[in-house]
Amino acid sequence: MKIHTLVYLCSLGATIAFSTSCTKIDKDIDSVTIAHGDTLKYSLGGFGDEEGATIEKQPKHALFSDMKVINDSGEYIYLYLPDSDYIGSDYVELRSARGSDGASKNRDVIITKLSIEVTE
Repeated sequence: MKIHTLVYLCSLGATIAFSTSCTKIDKDIDSVTIAHGDTLKYSLGGFGDEEGATIEKQPKHALFSDMKVINDSGEYIYLYLPDSDYIGSDYVELRSARGSDGASKNRDVIITKLSIEVTE
């Protein structure tokens, strides 16, 4: 019984330590417009070796949706190409993790919300 309690307390302590040392920031929705058939290129900026970005929520009307890393600069660029016959609004969420000192996890998690308007 004591072992289970100790494991629980250690887990609880780790959870509290992680939640107090990590900041999650939800940014306001950023609106972008692209013409049908064009590819959206949205830069999230440069990242360090232990940092990075991923797609948190995929768009519903994408023929192509991916994150590209430019190795020379560490810049992350989100690429989006709408479905071949799609005109309208789409939505994607991008997750950026920053603030690592190399020995610990990233302290700042930023969720970038993009509303993508695809026009004719």
